[in-house]
Amino acid sequence: MKTINKTKPVLVTGGTGYLASWVVKQLLDEGLQVEQLSETNQMLRNINIYLILHQKVQAHLKFLMQI
Repeated sequence: MKTINKTKPVLVTGGTGYLASWVVKQLLDEGLQVEQLSETNQMLRNINIYLILHQKVQAHLKFLMQI
């Protein structure tokens, strides 16, 4: 059985799923740093990008209305 290098983070895909969430918990309990990828993370990034773009568009429209 291979040992895990505890100085480097462990990547868990689907970390918000039922099984992977238990794996993440066990790894954290062992003192490991965990990075996770999930659809939820990507959706939050997309929402954040949308909100930033929306704010920029709103600022441009506000500027144009003043002209």
